[in-house]
Amino acid sequence: MKTIKIIFTFFLATIFILNAETVFAEQNGDIIDWEKGVIRITSQGNGKNSEENRGVRKAQARRAAIMLGERELAERVKGVQVASKTTVRDLITKSDRVKIKVENVISGYKIVREEYSDDDSICEMDFEIPLFGVKNSLALAVIQKKSAEKIPFLEPTQIKTSSEQKNYSGLIVDCRNLNLNPTLLPAIVTKSGRKIYSSANFSYDEIVGNGIAGYASDTEKETRAGKKILMVKAVALIGNKTVAVISDTSAERILSENQLSKFLERGAVVFLK
Repeated sequence: MKTIKIIFTFFLATIFILNAETVFAEQNGDIIDWEKGVIRITSQGNGKNSEENRGVRKAQARRAAIMLGERELAERVKGVQVASKTTVRDLITKSDRVKIKVENVISGYKIVREEYSDDDSICEMDFEIPLFGVKNSLALAVIQKKSAEKIPFLEPTQIKTSSEQKNYSGLIVDCRNLNLNPTLLPAIVTKSGRKIYSSANFSYDEIVGNGIAGYASDTEKETRAGKKILMVKAVALIGNKTVAVISDTSAERILSENQLSKFLERGAVVFLK
């Protein structure tokens, strides 16, 4: 009798897992939303194999959705680009400390949507974790505290008078058609090799709190750079397509305009992708 019970229990567990695997293949809506600064996962769980009542089906569907969502969330997190040559996967492979911190971030996800089918046999959920923020963000887990002071921004070679400056609210670097690879720690350099903008210009708290730049696919919906935007075009991308290269002329214009409104210091920078 005991043997029959064990076999039956294993049979039920196998059905539940196989059902979950099928749902896993059907998931959609999984995305690293760089514009909103979140990793979002849509997961669907199925409780149809249950012969139990409606409440049991609903609980099984919810459990399957959570299991699958947590698994997919972990995979998406590992693929996030931290810097030009580093992903989250690289960091957790090298450091158990970082691995534990990342696991804690994943376990602290928020369920932002939860819906059920009419018979409660299917549960669909949206999970989110923030890329930046001083509490339970991915940046907090993977970006190390800086020992060095932040580096001041470069000065322009020629200082403009205030009457010549436009008082821009922010900067947009146009990287469209270059296959930009978003990262937690982006940078802007010139063709001649000068580093115009990077995490070295910011404190640890500034980097983790809100990131040093945003990403957008549409200038009309972008808010980080403000309403009066200075736009320059990237001529190339380097560092695994995470670092924007601009002309020396564009760099000089950025540094000159920044003297008045300090948009670089405020992190009012957006990469258009």
